[in-house]
Amino acid sequence: MPSTELKTRATTVRLPSDVYDEARSTLASRGSSASLNELFVEAISAYLHQQRRTQIDSEFAGMALDMDYQQLCSELAAEFDASDADLAHVL
Repeated sequence: MPSTELKTRATTVRLPSDVYDEARSTLASRGSSASLNELFVEAISAYLHQQRRTQIDSEFAGMALDMDYQQLCSELAAEFDASDADLAHVL
């Protein structure tokens, strides 16, 4: 049976003292059983997710300025105008 454990890698991180202290304090004040490692994994994962979203949003924003793409969208929308109008009457 395949293992469901995530593969991990050990690394060393140097943090400013105030960041480390605040992270420890936050975990303690929440009464969290989460470790500092779990906090780091969660924070880095959230950051990477946001970076991917920003990249995707940036690519979509570029589409708004692409005149060839805008022309294609207009042509496709026009092709569906009749069927959209028919559907509107049914509903």
